[in-house]
Amino acid sequence: MRRFAIILAVAYVSLNAAVVAKLEGCSVEHARAAVSAFLPVLSTPTRITGSAELSNTPRQWYSFGLASGYITAIEGDPERPRAQISNNTIQPHPFNRALTMATVALTWGYQPSTFEPSVRERLPRLFVGFPFTPYFGVAAGASVLLTRPLSLSVGRAWLGYDTATRELFGQKPSDPGDPLDTAHARAWFLSVGYAFTK
Repeated sequence: MRRFAIILAVAYVSLNAAVVAKLEGCSVEHARAAVSAFLPVLSTPTRITGSAELSNTPRQWYSFGLASGYITAIEGDPERPRAQISNNTIQPHPFNRALTMATVALTWGYQPSTFEPSVRERLPRLFVGFPFTPYFGVAAGASVLLTRPLSLSVGRAWLGYDTATRELFGQKPSDPGDPLDTAHARAWFLSVGYAFTK
């Protein structure tokens, strides 16, 4: 290893001496002497010691996230099901069972000294959600932390939707500017959430 270092040092001096001589317009011998003066500085290792501390401290007692889930049960007015305009006529539009929403959850039991969730941190925590599929609405429930930042949630959602009475299905809307009414449905759901903040 020492022989290899000597070879590198000689190559370094020879190469840089030629470059310096060309740039400065001096002889190679003078340039080699100037470059050689830096070798002790370059070859002497310098040890730097220090310490660092990692701090996993929460910034707030709430977290923002996204959740994707499945609607297990949905309740609405059977006489006024979800509807849409298709081919210029009113047609049924059943709810999709997929649910996606933005969430805000309360957090407690956070241990800044650990990188794994504590038992208390895994306990159910409350959250509110704002669904945007299959329709806009509000939601609330409880979630259990699986691992930072994933959680498993169960809750209740209130979803608005476009509707019409059954006898209007297949007909053209009487008011093209406002063809459908608005109603709301209640739904139970299971979801998996991802928190962007702890």
